[in-house]
Amino acid sequence: MDTDKLNEKLKALQAQRQELRVELEETLKNREVPLEDRWELFEEHGESILETTGWIEHFKTLDQASKGSSFDYCDEFYVERRQELTYVFIIERLEDRLDNKFYENDTCLTEEQINELKEEMLQTGHCGFVNDW
Repeated sequence: MDTDKLNEKLKALQAQRQELRVELEETLKNREVPLEDRWELFEEHGESILETTGWIEHFKTLDQASKGSSFDYCDEFYVERRQELTYVFIIERLEDRLDNKFYENDTCLTEEQINELKEEMLQTGHCGFVNDW
């Protein structure tokens, strides 16, 4: 294969990927689309299209649920510094805690709070962050 042709194809792919990222981000932020549909789209395609941020995200819903202090991802999820945390991972861990007595000493959210958190996460335009405290 000619390298010039391959280079052209790769440039076209990058341009298409950028267009898809913008379209996905706009759709995920569109509150007129039901949250359930947007979250499903995010779970399926978020990590492959969107980027992670290099700083820790602080979400109002998590901070409020952690009883007045900032939510601590290390303590809550036993993650290491510089470990990437995806929003899907965070939601899955919090959903595991629903109605589970094992987690009664940890921060637990209601289904309504989890949905509020999902909305906050979708509004960031990222799929997660690097735990760099």
